[in-house]
Amino acid sequence: MSERKKDLLLLSFWVLLVFWVRAWNGDLRADALSYAVIAKGMAEGGHWLDPRIIDIPYQNKPPLFFWLVAGFFKLLGVGFYAAKLPALIFATADVFLIYLVALKWFKERDIAFFSAFSFATTRWLVRDFTTVRPESLLVFALLMGLYSFSLISEKKKSGPYLLGLSFILAYMAKMSFAFLLPLWFFIYALGSGRVREWLWWPHLYGGALFGFSVPALWLLMFEARSPGYMRNIFIRETFEKAAQGFDVGTDKLMYLKEFLLYQPWLIFLLVGVVVLWRERKNPHPRFILTGGFLMGFVLQLSTGKAARYLIPLTPMLAMTAAHGIVRFKKINSFMRKFALYAAPVFLVFLWTVPVPINPPKFHTLHLAAELGKESPDYRETFAFLAKDAARTKIPLVQWAPGPLAGGVNEYRLSNYFYLPRGTPVWDDASLKRGAGKGNFLLLAPAPYIDKMPPELKPVLIHRDRYHALLLLRGRD
Repeated sequence: MSERKKDLLLLSFWVLLVFWVRAWNGDLRADALSYAVIAKGMAEGGHWLDPRIIDIPYQNKPPLFFWLVAGFFKLLGVGFYAAKLPALIFATADVFLIYLVALKWFKERDIAFFSAFSFATTRWLVRDFTTVRPESLLVFALLMGLYSFSLISEKKKSGPYLLGLSFILAYMAKMSFAFLLPLWFFIYALGSGRVREWLWWPHLYGGALFGFSVPALWLLMFEARSPGYMRNIFIRETFEKAAQGFDVGTDKLMYLKEFLLYQPWLIFLLVGVVVLWRERKNPHPRFILTGGFLMGFVLQLSTGKAARYLIPLTPMLAMTAAHGIVRFKKINSFMRKFALYAAPVFLVFLWTVPVPINPPKFHTLHLAAELGKESPDYRETFAFLAKDAARTKIPLVQWAPGPLAGGVNEYRLSNYFYLPRGTPVWDDASLKRGAGKGNFLLLAPAPYIDKMPPELKPVLIHRDRYHALLLLRGRD
């Protein structure tokens, strides 16, 4: 087996370890839950060109990632793990693609290996790649763009069109960060001193036309379907979010804190900066230093901050850290042995010890879903139901109190995603009418159960901080 194949095999173990082993547990929450709900609506409702959160139009992001998740729902059925598969697949591809990029740029196997290894084990990256988020698709597109830079340097015709394709993927995954690619290419062109030569190359304009055509067509089509879309996605979701910081943090020291936790790579990152600075006459070190500094500077100046915003910067950080490791032969050798011998140990540990990435939170909701579809023997399951028919299935319904009905809130989103399709939703009036017509399992928002009509006298089965599962008995 060649040395490169050994590298890729070892990286495969680490990919399995950090991305796949524990990704099947827990519950979706926040944005990940919203994205899964949008994809479920596409898969079950068929509105692929009309993204919605349940019944509310969604205009915050282009739909490529939602299409991919919805495609897996079509193939495998709607579920927690199926929702994560696109992010996990692109996360895996990212690790091997950064290996190829670093190998092509620096022609040194150790730099390529440690670029991929440090990339795969970056804390903020693992956290966002193992849930339902488009960042791994975005990084895949950005790494394709970096690879295309080398093809363009070699004057290969495929280079500009690969760059155009990478822009399309980045734009349709997470619009605002797609414009890093033209900026990075401009920095790369200046650093290589070939701007004038490339300006006379027709294929460069062909790739640019190809790259901008699909996003332009999508913008025009969606603006025609939903007037105001362009203003919303360019103004509110890009400039205002960065300037005002809504939906993200505003801690000015946030990125500094994240970098201080960039262990065990922080010291190698600092050493790598010095190494690259000494090699700054070469185009690739100059690009990493310049592009990384400019992006970090812009992120620090923006008011809105989130750790996930560092993810597009991570490939540059990883290649910088790799230079820091390779600078010292003994450290290089030690880190190679660590990567080799620690992988099976951690893999066995995380496979056998329940270490959740995102701990379960909707315990009562899952119980309600199970009881609503499995028809258990209620006399054995719940003693207080002993007088009911032994195996009569009790229908499950949801209650959406007035303040929660029709809005985008975690209660509605979690119910929509985890409960079987068609589970009835009762408003206040339906609750009063339906409660007297038989026995029902009622899933209610836990903070609202004291606001139920007192004459209903429900029996509490289970409750957590989010949901309460109740039995409503029909009147004799």
